[in-house]
Amino acid sequence: MTLAAGFYCRNGGVLLCADREENDGISRREIDKISRIRRQQGSVFIAVAGKSSIISKLTLCTSHAIDDAIDLRLHHVRLIEESLNSTYRAYVRTDEDAIAVIVVVAFNDPALMPLLYRSEGEMLVPQLSYTAVGSGKQISDYLADRLYDPQLDKPTMTALGAFILREAEESTNGVGLGGDMIFIHEGNKDFNHIYTDVVKDIQRAIPRLGDAVWPYWENTLILPASVKG
Repeated sequence: MTLAAGFYCRNGGVLLCADREENDGISRREIDKISRIRRQQGSVFIAVAGKSSIISKLTLCTSHAIDDAIDLRLHHVRLIEESLNSTYRAYVRTDEDAIAVIVVVAFNDPALMPLLYRSEGEMLVPQLSYTAVGSGKQISDYLADRLYDPQLDKPTMTALGAFILREAEESTNGVGLGGDMIFIHEGNKDFNHIYTDVVKDIQRAIPRLGDAVWPYWENTLILPASVKG
């Protein structure tokens, strides 16, 4: 019960987003859903949907699998899929245990762009534009299908991520308690982590959906004469 989403950006980087709610059906608490595994050759970011206990096992298994002696560029898919396979075999016993993750692999080589993936069971699937997992996936995909553009600049992409998190929180059970966003750049650059308080400030600055749509329609919509009152 969550939302994690990833978007390729104009400069070749990736915006990775996730809400902060963990909900067991009785209580809810705030947790970090984006993890970073840092190595000499680069970093692997994992944003999660599923039971936190199983996700922790996956993150630990992936961290052990990614060794500095192994070429991250050539072998990251195999290593992460092996970690997914091991986690599923050991801990996923029912449909309720199933997990979904978004993975971003960012290399320290400035000639290599970050790579965006989504899991399907034990398989890692490359993504070409944007993706989402969790209970908020439908609302994220619906809005991204209509608003996402790979040429959006960084401020506008930030606003889009915050907007999707807000709309998912207001319409989807299990998505909430704020959100986190990270801009993952190409090469060995600092990662721009936008924490939940800043995300909330951005969300407050974005007009409500109705407030944005109705004034535009009022000024631009021309209806056929047959439907005018």
